[in-house]
Amino acid sequence: MNKETQTTEVVTKKDLTKAAVRYMFMACNTYNYENHQGPAVVFGLEKVLRKIHKNNDDDYVASLNNHFKYFNTTTWMANILLGASVAMEEKDGVEALDTV
Repeated sequence: MNKETQTTEVVTKKDLTKAAVRYMFMACNTYNYENHQGPAVVFGLEKVLRKIHKNNDDDYVASLNNHFKYFNTTTWMANILLGASVAMEEKDGVEALDTV
């Protein structure tokens, strides 16, 4: 593999699996009508987001607050959306918050 094709990925497949399980465990337990499954998203992604934003607490808090917004989907399909969100944040950092 040459230097141009090497990536500096922070999040591993194991991290994503743990985040998915954490989300699915809490998706129905923290449901409310204000932000639906937002708290479950934050619970599921908090460790992955800390790994992405390990050197900047302000970015970590901004990312958590961004994910605490309204989120509603079926529990089984949510993992696709959350994986895409993590990929965008891993690639672009805080600049991706509006997209996420």
